[in-house]
Amino acid sequence: MAVVTYFPGQPPISGSIGGTTFQSNGIVSITRSKPWYPKYSTPKQKIYQELFKYLVAQWKALEQWQRDTWIDMMSIHKHDTIWGESHAPTGYQWFMSCGINNSLCGFSVTPVAEAWWIPPNIAQFGVNAGSDTLELTFSPPQSYNYYGHLIYATPPLRHTVADLRSRNYIIMKDKTQNFSSLDIKSAYETSFGVSWADVFNSGKFSIMFRVRQIDSESSTSSFWTNFLYSK
Repeated sequence: MAVVTYFPGQPPISGSIGGTTFQSNGIVSITRSKPWYPKYSTPKQKIYQELFKYLVAQWKALEQWQRDTWIDMMSIHKHDTIWGESHAPTGYQWFMSCGINNSLCGFSVTPVAEAWWIPPNIAQFGVNAGSDTLELTFSPPQSYNYYGHLIYATPPLRHTVADLRSRNYIIMKDKTQNFSSLDIKSAYETSFGVSWADVFNSGKFSIMFRVRQIDSESSTSSFWTNFLYSK
């Protein structure tokens, strides 16, 4: 906080400018600066920050004809969110979205937008859970070529189902092509910093699991397949 002295005839400043708030109590004018706190990134946040920086640099390095392929995609296709909402991303946003998809699954970034293709949804799955077990189960066994899988989950929730909309995190990336089950116990524990045995034995809770497929060539994503596990 600091006292402000104005020149004769100059009206006092009020409001906020650049994080500094000007106030007056009728006797003296003061300023208050908004406190600044250093921002610390978690190791996982740093991975995504570096990925975004890399993709921004890749976009800037594209030739104009390569960018035009992504801009053309913008005018033809809309993006559907997990909640069924549609919007039209820019060419840059399409490139970033597809680049993130491929990078997370361990595929190379595609500089040119490929022919539009929506991968098939992964089959409906179940969850096999016990104090020492947490896996997604598929019946019959699945076989997918050229696809990566992004597996999402919520923390253990003991509230309303409405919370499931706002808390979804990638816990695992997988490129297995033939499988009847996917063991996600270690991935879940690492992602949320918990012991699965403690979670499982703690009482009633719910977890929403989601899986989507990423096509390695077009970089596009399938729709979501969901399973709500409740204990």
